[in-house]
Amino acid sequence: MALSLAVAIASQALPALAQDDDEVTASALEEVIVTGTKRDVSQQDLPIAVSTITAAQLEKTFQNDVTELAQLSPNVTLTPQNGFNAIAGGMRGTGFISILVTKDPSVGLTVDDYAFNHVQSQFVEVFDIEQVEIFRGPQGTLFGKNTTGGAIAFTTVKPEVGGELAGRFEVNYGQFTSNDSDLEKFKFAINVPLGDTLAARLSVIRDYSDGYWSNTKPMGGDLVCFGCSEITGDPASPSTDDIRSTYPTTGDGRNIGGKDVLAGKLKFRWEPNDWMAADLIFEYVDDDSETPATANDTPSGEGYIWPIIGFPGWQDQGVSDPFITGQSYTQTKAIDMASGHQIDADGIYLNMEFDLGNYVVKAITGMRDQDEILASTYTGEAYTSLYDASRNTTRETSQLELRVASQYDGPFNFVSGAAMYTDDLEFVVYGNLGFFLPLAAADFYRDTYEIQYTSQDRKTWAVYGDGSFEVTDRLTLTGGLRYTHDEKDFVRLNLGTAANPVSNFITLD
Repeated sequence: MALSLAVAIASQALPALAQDDDEVTASALEEVIVTGTKRDVSQQDLPIAVSTITAAQLEKTFQNDVTELAQLSPNVTLTPQNGFNAIAGGMRGTGFISILVTKDPSVGLTVDDYAFNHVQSQFVEVFDIEQVEIFRGPQGTLFGKNTTGGAIAFTTVKPEVGGELAGRFEVNYGQFTSNDSDLEKFKFAINVPLGDTLAARLSVIRDYSDGYWSNTKPMGGDLVCFGCSEITGDPASPSTDDIRSTYPTTGDGRNIGGKDVLAGKLKFRWEPNDWMAADLIFEYVDDDSETPATANDTPSGEGYIWPIIGFPGWQDQGVSDPFITGQSYTQTKAIDMASGHQIDADGIYLNMEFDLGNYVVKAITGMRDQDEILASTYTGEAYTSLYDASRNTTRETSQLELRVASQYDGPFNFVSGAAMYTDDLEFVVYGNLGFFLPLAAADFYRDTYEIQYTSQDRKTWAVYGDGSFEVTDRLTLTGGLRYTHDEKDFVRLNLGTAANPVSNFITLD
């Protein structure tokens, strides 16, 4: 994908190509403080591989989700799943390619110390960021399970107590060169002082685009039906021309894969004295983006079934690029492609910190609800459809953590704590195989589904400790321990099997 950013770049301050000696010296001596280790430590003093990314660096990428971090940090690969709003990738060769809502990824993600440890919620909108810290390698001691590949810690901008009324508004506009479709992005943040000890901050992002894919790919050759007589009892099967006249086989030409996101955070910070601070955060996300597009990249002549039955890949049809693709028109009670991916999330978080001299005590509490209706087609064909599915989830998570970090003047310091997490979800999949529409029983299969229901309730608690001892100015010994107890109650029900036309299908009334 090529992206023209002439207009958007104009709204950003480009880095200077030359600096005087004083500026270079100041930049070289700037100290970066890392907080993801549960205590404030200079990045140069950390014995682990960590990258720190500032807000200015993030803004220059013109993106606002976690995938942008792969551009700014080595050994990090984070991309959207094809046809699905979930994260794929990892760090240092450890990664994951899964859309299962019950699966824990190998890279942990936190936003203001709250854990987002499942692949769908990790595709969060990233805005109003102060700093991002990327820890490569296993981080189980401090971040818990599912961090074998590493951890990513986001810190958002806090309200400024005692500051001035100040705000920021940013507008970006661009076009995708693949189809000249528009993209627009609006960001807004304002800091409001509410007396000597209280301040509020409101930040909002509106991200909209038409998508850089075109729904114009035609179906390939003639459809072939294998075993029609055995399956339907009728040796006759509709001709390809009959199928084309009944069901759409070529896209309607519109742009697909667009974004439509509105997200915001309202924060309050209370500093009643010089040793206590409390942050109360309200989060809201309304994502009505279109279904992520996919491309049929199946090569011909290598024995794959799609080209044999009439669905060759784009490169074998004279199509110029994979962004010219197909998307099904399925719009039924269970699968509504026209509504795209609907995600609603809201959360409330309270972080409290007490500076007690030699110790800093921090309490982290939060709750987050996320509802999703994710209709997707996975084949890159407009035909209704080789495989369509709607994956619908309701998820409720909570976190309670208490930690103590020392700040001794001597060579030894530590952090220890205890945490409790809950993660309750209900998940329903409606799957439909339009692959069987060429059969004599086409109308039956069009409204017949595989239905899979899953529920999972997880409760986790853990205790941990991590300490470091500075032997010399150049040698520090670090060690840690963590004990985690994880308990899951899991239920799954399957009704029908969409891959088998003679199994127990379910017809929705």
